[in-house]
Amino acid sequence: MKYFSAAQIQESLRTLKPYNPFFSITFLVLKKAKVPVGSKKRLSLDAENLEFLKAHFQVHPKSKHFFRVMRKGGYAKDWVEPNYASSGLQAVNTQSFRDALLHEKNDKTWGWTEGYVEPPGSQDTSH
Repeated sequence: MKYFSAAQIQESLRTLKPYNPFFSITFLVLKKAKVPVGSKKRLSLDAENLEFLKAHFQVHPKSKHFFRVMRKGGYAKDWVEPNYASSGLQAVNTQSFRDALLHEKNDKTWGWTEGYVEPPGSQDTSH
């Protein structure tokens, strides 16, 4: 069995740090749930994100906090609060990535917009 060295873990965390946490949590949760492109599917995203955080970012079973791997904006905090899925992460999902997601406020349906993987402004509208 191969183990990761402390140096490799530190380098990996340093490399991931500048990215938005959306990509390490919500994006994966939505992909696992097979959320459609161009239409919406019923999904309790906050609850699914919380389960994902518990499974992959809760370092110690007695802790209610989650380790922060990606921290766009340079946040110094290594840990996020137990309500992160329904507070901070929800704001990221509905504000920072609103153009990529089909979702209405106070609705439990989610979908991907057409072209959600394209960088903003890259779609050719000359057709």
